[in-house]
Amino acid sequence: IDQVQSIQVSVSTGDYIFTVEPGTGLVSCNGRYVDQSAFSGIFFKYIGLIADGADLGHAVPPQEAVAYFRTTLLDGSVTEMTAYGRDQGTCYMKLDGETVYYLETGRITELVSRIQEALAP
Repeated sequence: IDQVQSIQVSVSTGDYIFTVEPGTGLVSCNGRYVDQSAFSGIFFKYIGLIADGADLGHAVPPQEAVAYFRTTLLDGSVTEMTAYGRDQGTCYMKLDGETVYYLETGRITELVSRIQEALAP
């Protein structure tokens, strides 16, 4: 977490951009401060968006993205991942222009639920 400048999660329910203030560690989402322990839980779900398998030689049908994720580190480096529907329970992961891997859709659902809980009034 100490190397992260921001993370972005864009899904059908909204765009969530979490920004970490250097030095203070304070976290805001879309301009609203977020409890640090809540952000830690969100961040660990976020970094848990890992591949559940490979699907070599497939063609991703043209469709809208299910989710978009962007990580910006303090050194300015950026990593982007876009999720596209694969079947009822999984999504293709497009990372660095390649779509070789897939992940369980439930991982995205759990992350969004955690974000919404943290931002609830």
